[in-house]
Amino acid sequence: HGLFDGSRRFSRMAENLTGRGFHLLTLDLPGFVRSDEAGRMTVRFDDLLDSVQRTVLYFREPEMENLPLFLLGYDTGAGVALLSCVHGTDAFRGLVLISPVFSLEAFGIEEPETGFWAMFRRIFKRRITLTHPDPGMLVKDPVFRKQIEEEKAERETQLPVTFLRELTSGLNRAREAAAQLRIPLLIQIGENDPFLAPQTVEALYAAVPGDDKEILRYEGMLHELHNEKDRSLVFDDLERWLLKHLH
Repeated sequence: HGLFDGSRRFSRMAENLTGRGFHLLTLDLPGFVRSDEAGRMTVRFDDLLDSVQRTVLYFREPEMENLPLFLLGYDTGAGVALLSCVHGTDAFRGLVLISPVFSLEAFGIEEPETGFWAMFRRIFKRRITLTHPDPGMLVKDPVFRKQIEEEKAERETQLPVTFLRELTSGLNRAREAAAQLRIPLLIQIGENDPFLAPQTVEALYAAVPGDDKEILRYEGMLHELHNEKDRSLVFDDLERWLLKHLH
């Protein structure tokens, strides 16, 4: 999931994919939303990677060890997913990235400072207040846009400065790791996504070796493709790609 949301925003995708015969397991990463560590000051980017690896252990049980596993990452979660596949390639059959974000600048968040002044500011200002994106920038679907507005009585989130620094560093690591990816890749993006950095996505796509990779662009769609009015197009393409890579 992304910087401002959690697994509950994937309820529509879960309903659709389970109806097509797939099993979808979602999780809230440490430091986010409903996780046990939500809002904790000391979360590291490697804690996010560890949470994915711990989840994979669930599928190592004898009755599930032969199930083909795919990993999907959305928004800033794309960096977590990509690195998880690079470091645990044998666990996953393929990687899906939806509206990947590899820089916090996409949300108007400046990269955290380093050095003495950064240390000074961390002592006196340990958290930074982030304003949630306007729902109209995420989806065009009026029904879901209203749902987002109702869910978020608070339009701001406070996150530790140290956590933002960890996240920035981790996303940079993910971009650099693209050349080490050795499993099939699918990227799905909206052509009208205001948070998308096309050059970054294209560079990452080009860096991934091999020919078993695909990038799909959806005309008129914004950031949350899985909650757009025409999301069935996104799910149809996702199902086609998953079925192609089951064996």
